[in-house]
Amino acid sequence: MEKAFKAIIIYAKKIIPRPHGLVELYSEVKNILHVNPSIESNLPGLSAYYTQSRYPNASLRRPSIEIWGKLNEA
Repeated sequence: MEKAFKAIIIYAKKIIPRPHGLVELYSEVKNILHVNPSIESNLPGLSAYYTQSRYPNASLRRPSIEIWGKLNEA
């Protein structure tokens, strides 16, 4: 869905917004063409899957934080 939104924005000769999450991209796309409004209500849920699939370790704790915690305990 991210790629489709970006393609629409590029086709309309607009600048892709940063950050480029699904909600942010959709806010630009809905100004370019008519999109079914039900898509907007589903974007937050889809964003969770999108982030997890694009960044598989996004939901994991960073090892450096865990290591510093262990060092502080010692």
